[in-house]
Amino acid sequence: MAPESHFFDFVLSENDYRFLDTLSKAVAEAGSPDLAIATGLREICRYGKFDFGQSWIPDAGEQRLDPGPFWMADPKMHAYRETSVASETKYGIGLLWGAFLNRRPVICLDFAAEPVFRRTGGAKAAGLRGGVFVPVVEGPQTRGVVEFLSRAPRAEDARRGGFAMSAAGKLAAAMKAAGAR
Repeated sequence: MAPESHFFDFVLSENDYRFLDTLSKAVAEAGSPDLAIATGLREICRYGKFDFGQSWIPDAGEQRLDPGPFWMADPKMHAYRETSVASETKYGIGLLWGAFLNRRPVICLDFAAEPVFRRTGGAKAAGLRGGVFVPVVEGPQTRGVVEFLSRAPRAEDARRGGFAMSAAGKLAAAMKAAGAR
């Protein structure tokens, strides 16, 4: 099964707009780029009911995506984080690069059925089943990718690509600063 990579729903609710305003303020008030990203991931995960959120920041030549700040609902998800840190992200291969290069969310409702998802072992050990991979876009630049993962495949994730991309956009300045180091 190929990952779905088109927008299903870009209509935002009144609650979504309120959340995005609150998110903007929380990210802006964070003391450093890493703290801004971690704060944003935590708030997006809590609002969107995701179990794990992680950022991926491109190297200077945009040939590799490196794991950045993250947030997890419980310590059992360290297995996935460890797998992410140890994994190599080869240019153009996988769900992360699909989101980065196409500048569109990639939705995967079941990692076990996805042949291009390379961190299946870590996801299984952490109990993560599916999620949304979202590019962080700022004007003509893609600043990175964030992933929001869940313990159970959720059909509503496929319909919320537009919200996830709007929320991820609030992290663009922090990801730009983190990538400049």
